[in-house]
Amino acid sequence: MQGPAGPAEDSRQRLCLARSRAVEASYPLVVHSYSSRGFPDLPQRYAALRERTPVHLVSLYDLYHHLGGMAIGPRPGERRFLDSGTYEVDSVMNVSSLDGPPQRLPWSPDQYIEAARRHAHKGDVLVSYDFHILPLADQVSEGMRLFAAVGVGGVAHDLLVHPLWADPTTVADEVARGAHGIGFLGVTEKDIGQPWFRAAAFLQQLRAALDARMDRYLPIHIFGCLDPRTIPYLFFAGADVFDGLAWMRYYFRDGHAYYDKEMEYDLAPQTLLDGEASTRALLLHNSDELERLRADLQYSVYTGDGELFTECLDTLIELEGGMARHGELLQNER
Repeated sequence: MQGPAGPAEDSRQRLCLARSRAVEASYPLVVHSYSSRGFPDLPQRYAALRERTPVHLVSLYDLYHHLGGMAIGPRPGERRFLDSGTYEVDSVMNVSSLDGPPQRLPWSPDQYIEAARRHAHKGDVLVSYDFHILPLADQVSEGMRLFAAVGVGGVAHDLLVHPLWADPTTVADEVARGAHGIGFLGVTEKDIGQPWFRAAAFLQQLRAALDARMDRYLPIHIFGCLDPRTIPYLFFAGADVFDGLAWMRYYFRDGHAYYDKEMEYDLAPQTLLDGEASTRALLLHNSDELERLRADLQYSVYTGDGELFTECLDTLIELEGGMARHGELLQNER
């Protein structure tokens, strides 16, 4: 006969059940990102893998410049996030990446509007144009202005903001004041803090502030985070949607990301000798790993059983008492 749950089990269950509202809304979402930045064979990858990645992100820049000759309208069962295209052209956006932008083609807010009107369809999620150099309030107002200028019906809006030096409460205040009707609030992983516990502290405060100010559940989208080790920490801290290119760059196994060379030991020799086949095998494997992770997170929340994420939850519990201190440090640094 199993005895009563101990304090650790109770705390894990509490953290799991705190995310019930997200799971009831079908989160977390794992979004497979595609980009021409670092992947000049984007058209081939997108054509070969699109059916296996029904929830995916592709930029309006790439639709405008690189994928225009393909049948790229939405398909039944798909959920497309249409990114602004700034990542593909702006070297400032990811200074830590070795993948600089390829040949830079013209891109502007006017082209963003034109591409969105051409390619956005009912059911898509349109990400705001990335005004990362503007003050927070102006990022919100300009993003909303361009959403209105696009004017496509039936499209959800994903407002990407860069907090700069704003604390989570200020971000929530600006969104509640100036971003009525958006479907998602986006932030980048690198913006909300490193190491990971700073990001978790930021998200905990942001989730609480949004819930207190909004009359509905507003999902938080973490751009540039598709690491299977990080996703559970940020999900239990309050994030809902995760996207990134890591599934194209690394080999996912047992909740960790390894250099893609590690997969050589798990593939048949004939597959390794076929570059196209080995790339496809890597990406399909990583996609399956991400889907399994998503299902495990939902199961843990539905059941209140945190056994699958014991290390993650125990670390969050251990840090929970110090989150206020981390939050104060984060605010002081901002």
